[in-house]
Amino acid sequence: MPLDPLPSMRAGALSREYQPVLADLLRMVPQVAPEWTYTGDDDFGVVLLQLASYLADHLHYRADAVMRDVVPTRSPHAEVVREFAEWLGYMARRPTPAEVDVTLTVDAPLEEDLPIPRRLAVEGDGPRGRVTFEVSEQVILRAGLTSVEAHVVEGVSVVSARVGVATGSYLERFQVPDAGCIFNWDDADLEVTVDGEVAQHFRYPALLTPSTLGYWVRLGTSGLLELRFGDGTYGRTLTPGAEVRCTYRVGGGTRGNVKIGGLSRVPGTLRLSDGTPVTLGVTQTQAVAPGFDAEGVDQIRAQAPANFRAQERAVTRSDYEVLALRVPGVYQARVTASGVNGVNVAIVPAGLQSGTRVSRAMIERVTRVVDPLRMVTDCVYVGAARLVTVDVTLDVRARRGSRNGTVLEAVRERLTGSSGLLTEGVNRIGDTLWLSDLVGALEQVSGVDNLDVSRYCRRPELVWDSATGDAALHGGVTLMETTTPATWQVEMLTSDTFTVSGEDGVLEAVGTLGGAYTVPGQVVFTISPGVSDMAEGDRGRITVGRLVGNVTLAADEFPVFDPRSVKIRVSGGIGA
Repeated sequence: MPLDPLPSMRAGALSREYQPVLADLLRMVPQVAPEWTYTGDDDFGVVLLQLASYLADHLHYRADAVMRDVVPTRSPHAEVVREFAEWLGYMARRPTPAEVDVTLTVDAPLEEDLPIPRRLAVEGDGPRGRVTFEVSEQVILRAGLTSVEAHVVEGVSVVSARVGVATGSYLERFQVPDAGCIFNWDDADLEVTVDGEVAQHFRYPALLTPSTLGYWVRLGTSGLLELRFGDGTYGRTLTPGAEVRCTYRVGGGTRGNVKIGGLSRVPGTLRLSDGTPVTLGVTQTQAVAPGFDAEGVDQIRAQAPANFRAQERAVTRSDYEVLALRVPGVYQARVTASGVNGVNVAIVPAGLQSGTRVSRAMIERVTRVVDPLRMVTDCVYVGAARLVTVDVTLDVRARRGSRNGTVLEAVRERLTGSSGLLTEGVNRIGDTLWLSDLVGALEQVSGVDNLDVSRYCRRPELVWDSATGDAALHGGVTLMETTTPATWQVEMLTSDTFTVSGEDGVLEAVGTLGGAYTVPGQVVFTISPGVSDMAEGDRGRITVGRLVGNVTLAADEFPVFDPRSVKIRVSGGIGA
């Protein structure tokens, strides 16, 4: 007699687990063997059905997993996505360390040079407690001086750790014993020796020759890094009994993101040639190039195809942008051509809202990634995108019956909320901010009847092209209603007087530091003296835009907003 389809088969393979399968088999018993009337757990036939259900559950799980992972970019498992990315040639980012330049000091000048060794520890307080940085390269505090600059990187070194003894077999593997080992596919991340001979790091084993003592690194199933050696064709096989040692650093991630001044002590003591102890102090006046935790599945999914398209070379502008975005902490990158073979890479760091700025260390990170892959004839310059503050002033009229406070919060959320028009996630380097986009978006906000934009422009700023002192543009810049986009050149005549010129040449009036200067029909501004004096010949420029209009940006400019730059007034509804 024909059997009815099993209920779980009708429901689909994903529901065919142990309990549904067992229930289906027990339902079939009356159809197959009517004389079988007892189905307790102690029945031998039921035991056989339970074993069959267990096996079916396992087979169905394997089938489901295979079908799911046939499209690895949709897999929820990080190891599947990571292995697929490696197949495309993209090595997922592991935790990266924070780094920064600091000043190492002594209380009084020394009578002889003091070498400050590589790996000297510098300590401070990070977001999760005490954190240690190390000097990346030896520096020398010269006799007669009290300070020297040094570059420090978060993490603690483990020097020449023994990771194993070779057996002479093909493709030998050795594990780095610390799960927190800092490694991001850079040749300098690890120092590996085999019986004292330095082994070279290669990203891909196919690049090794039979005589090369080289290794490549992969993440093992245990979560530890594996050092893998050759088979005699791709890399030299190791001599039996050879001792394999590795120098590495432990750390990385966001735990090293100390605030300015967070690095405050040098725990060790150095000595002069006569044995006199020297205690160092440390001063940190710069923000760190932040450390980042390991890439998540979603980040790998986005980065792997982009890097595959770049093919480990920089030819097109998009190639340079992809490579720059590979560097941890780079939020945006834009590439422009300069001359015949100049390539300018402008970068924006992540976390602008928290005050992060592009550090020299971050620029060096991008340069180290881009430079080896550029075309031989390209001259690459990596720099920070210029941050342009945009001022916005709005007068909003609420609909009758709407509460002014509620409308105000809705407008502010549309502008500066997590996905608002004025947030860093919406804007791109060099893109024009269209006034029509601003008005169109706000008119759709619930409770808004109409609005008047009284200011939508870039905040005027003075950028010195060459400067001896630190005079600055005073905050009270007045733009006239007839203002058109313009750049005004400023040149110092003496330490406190200057001339101003525009498209029509030099204006007649001579300005004085601290006094208001008027460009008729355009702007009124004040350049205030700073701590250091200016000098004759210092040059700068003041860029202004229309008081209300589209905000145009240069290719290396990125818009930023702060609470003081966005002013909203709401009236016409209920309440204040």
